[in-house]
Amino acid sequence: MLNRIDEYINFAFQSEIIKKTMFFLCLILIFIMIYGFNRHTPLIVDDFAMKNVALENDFWGILGALYNYYFTWGGRIIVHAIAYFFLSMDDRSIFNIVNTFCYIALNFLILFHGFGKMVFSSFALVMLNLMLFLFTPVFGQDFLWLDGAANYLWGIVIVLTFFIPYRLQLAKTENIFKHEKLALLPILIFGIIAAWTNENLSLALVFMIFVSVLVSKKYSKHIYLWQIVGGIGAVIGAAFLILAPGNFNRMAVEAGGQHVDIVKNFFDINGLYVDPHFLLYPIFFTILLAVISFNNQDKFGINDGRVYLVYLAGVFVSMYAMLGSPYYTDRAKLGSLVLTVILTVYFYGRIKFNTVKQRKVLLVIGIFLTFLLHEEWHIASGDIKAYDRIEEARVAQIVKERSTNNDIVIEDNNPHSRYVGAFGLERISHDKNSIWNRVYAKFYKAASVRIR
Repeated sequence: MLNRIDEYINFAFQSEIIKKTMFFLCLILIFIMIYGFNRHTPLIVDDFAMKNVALENDFWGILGALYNYYFTWGGRIIVHAIAYFFLSMDDRSIFNIVNTFCYIALNFLILFHGFGKMVFSSFALVMLNLMLFLFTPVFGQDFLWLDGAANYLWGIVIVLTFFIPYRLQLAKTENIFKHEKLALLPILIFGIIAAWTNENLSLALVFMIFVSVLVSKKYSKHIYLWQIVGGIGAVIGAAFLILAPGNFNRMAVEAGGQHVDIVKNFFDINGLYVDPHFLLYPIFFTILLAVISFNNQDKFGINDGRVYLVYLAGVFVSMYAMLGSPYYTDRAKLGSLVLTVILTVYFYGRIKFNTVKQRKVLLVIGIFLTFLLHEEWHIASGDIKAYDRIEEARVAQIVKERSTNNDIVIEDNNPHSRYVGAFGLERISHDKNSIWNRVYAKFYKAASVRIR
């Protein structure tokens, strides 16, 4: 009986059909799960303000709003344009579907950058999703809140998509572009767009390009023109983003003026490496897998190309880039986490599970991780739906009373966990004259709204 079980396990590990079937089954379940989260996430804070602008303006008016934003508040033109695009639609229904596909695209990008090719590993898929669930400090803000997802989820997807050629080149001795000249203009433009997403990830991309070029030079003895042109594009995009006049204006006016404390920021960032709700366990798992993988193989070959150095540089730069910021918001930490998860997948991919004992251990761990992922999904789903139910009741009350009541008093809607898009964000308050109360009331065509 035991021998028969061993044969089944070996067959499952060796059969491409079984591996791909399990992978796509897991992927479909993850898609359904994330779509459910999106479907039960309403508009939140900035969404209302931006949607009011989108409803009041045509295409040129929205361009004007982006221009004004660039010179008064911040430099993220690319991701804000994405948010405006979806907010110009009647409701979130299309965004819910497209945003779910964007999350799935992030899954594929993490796997590709980790393995260096598309590997249909259901274990790695479950592992990376569990890490995103457990260690994204504000999951709902980064993946579900419309404006937040456009800034962070879509931002990291754009960056990792742009970086695909650099990842491919790390494993090649010859130029991956057979007609290099045709690729120069597209990669220049794409580099500008990719680095013009969000600040710490932008600087991380520039340094990742630099390190990848050095690694390619060492192993393939070549630096190709497209690598330099893409890097120039990234530098231009980063400059447009970071040097935007709005960034400096925002620092001058927000909260009565802000200052940068580099020393305090340095120690705060160092503390994130041992934060059990952020990087502590991902780093531990990555180091553990790295040690096992180094003992498992004699040395790195050309197909490895010291890939881990590129993403390791990205992790450090994405974090210490925030030394120059007045504060380090939790949602801005997603890029660092994703790059760490890529490292985890990379070292996992270097381990060879050749014996039946090793495969049994992997199978048991995989089942355990799947159980944990299901439990987290259950918690997240309950919290997200609870918030949505209260929001639906509030909107129904406003629609019912707005024609007869100039002072609508509604129940508070306090999110229970970081899985809810509104968690950690400002909410409407007791003061009907506060900015978010006025934005909320304007969107629902009410005179005023406040909480009880």
